[in-house]
Amino acid sequence: MISLSLAGILLAGSWVGYAWHDFTVPKFQNVTIELGQTELNARQFLTAYGQAGQAQFVTDLNTIDFSKVGEQEITLRQGWKEETVKLIIQDTVAPTAQFQDVVISVDDTVEPEDFVVEAFDLSGTEVSLAETYAAPRTYEDRTVEVVVSDPFGNEITGECTISYIWLRDAVTLEYGQELTKADLLLDPQKDARLLSQAAINAINRSPVGVYTLTGVSGGETLSCTVTVQDTQSPVLTLREVTIYPGDTVTLEDFVEEASDPSGVTALELLTDVDVNTLGSQTVAIRATDPYGHETVAQTTLWVTQDPYGPEFSGLTTMEIAVGSSPDYADHVSASDNLDGGVSFTYDASGVDTSQMGTYYVTYTARDSSGNLTTERRRVEVNHTEEDVAALVAQMAAACGDDPISIKLYVQEHVDYNSNWGGGDPVWYGLTHNIGNCLVHARVLQEVMKLKGYTTQLIWVTNRTHYWLIVDMGGYWRHIDATPGPAHGWTRLMTDQERLDALSGRDWDHSLWPPCV
Repeated sequence: MISLSLAGILLAGSWVGYAWHDFTVPKFQNVTIELGQTELNARQFLTAYGQAGQAQFVTDLNTIDFSKVGEQEITLRQGWKEETVKLIIQDTVAPTAQFQDVVISVDDTVEPEDFVVEAFDLSGTEVSLAETYAAPRTYEDRTVEVVVSDPFGNEITGECTISYIWLRDAVTLEYGQELTKADLLLDPQKDARLLSQAAINAINRSPVGVYTLTGVSGGETLSCTVTVQDTQSPVLTLREVTIYPGDTVTLEDFVEEASDPSGVTALELLTDVDVNTLGSQTVAIRATDPYGHETVAQTTLWVTQDPYGPEFSGLTTMEIAVGSSPDYADHVSASDNLDGGVSFTYDASGVDTSQMGTYYVTYTARDSSGNLTTERRRVEVNHTEEDVAALVAQMAAACGDDPISIKLYVQEHVDYNSNWGGGDPVWYGLTHNIGNCLVHARVLQEVMKLKGYTTQLIWVTNRTHYWLIVDMGGYWRHIDATPGPAHGWTRLMTDQERLDALSGRDWDHSLWPPCV
């Protein structure tokens, strides 16, 4: 027998009353949110059959990627029932952007990003131009449409202006520098005609200041602010000065150069100079320009005793003739570095003008500082032509008349050394009884001339040896009075004999008659 309690009957009735559709109809649905939204609650997912108080997430929301557009699965529970639905994240919002106009040179490259100050979208942004940019041929402004978009087709557009410049906004130069069109123009070769050279020249002639240059192209006027400034200190170069005690010295004595493009308005000696104390002093000088820039430089003042005596001029070797009365002061002067011209005395007591020879005159000068200068001057008491002729005649009278006799006499009475005889080889040879080949040749020539012979002086090509050729009445022969085995022949020589005696040292045969 089946028996049901009242409580069992009531429970069974309640279960039947709950309705089976509570387990079959969906309590949750898919939800779509905008990218950037991060707050979720279970109520957003409920259908009409769901109960807000009983809905809760099974899925940990920390595992949801809210930064990614797309679909993600989420599981929720109501009572004992769990359901899995989709969370759809979409991007339907256009980016935000701040646009700007652009000022460029016509040769500059324009990028779409140049027109955007800032742009933002959670999905990222891309900037583009509505049409392809092409460099203009003129300087007129252009309008372009700039597009900022995200990867999902959302976009914002802005209208921007491109202004083209060819003149710099501002130029600064140092006073004294030349302003040129190249300083002002972005493309001087192309746009030089747009600026007035006269206006540029006017600025170059102007003082320190701020000036404006303008130019017009395509109906648009551009201006450039030109600032001419003086930021440089003066150039100040000093020299050292040496004085003697008590001398006067001025500021200008120390200044080698003081210059500034704007001019030097003040030049000041900053040191109290002591001109009486021996030694060195540091001297400071300041130069200032009209804009207050200054340069201070230092140099040295030397106060020293005068170490220099007078100097003579005109004390060259004096040549006088025997028996003359020379003026030893003629063309001679003495000068001092401090006193200028000073007087002098001379002592010529050692000169014997009646006798040929070399003598010396002593000159003396003293300056105001007591410095004494003494110098000697060489005096040559020389022979006259008559003196030479008398010695030649004396030798001619003592020797024979034929060429060989004359040659042998000269060789016997004039020895050999390497001296050339100075300015008068004949005089040297006859007074010193010695000399080189030239001395012997010239003495022989003068004696033979007095004897009535016609001769010519001849030499080897490098002029290391001299002798004579003599006219023997229709033919010529060589004759050499130089002492030595190579020249001691006692006969006159032909060219070939002479060439053999000289061991092949030749002469220029075109300059003298042949000896054959």
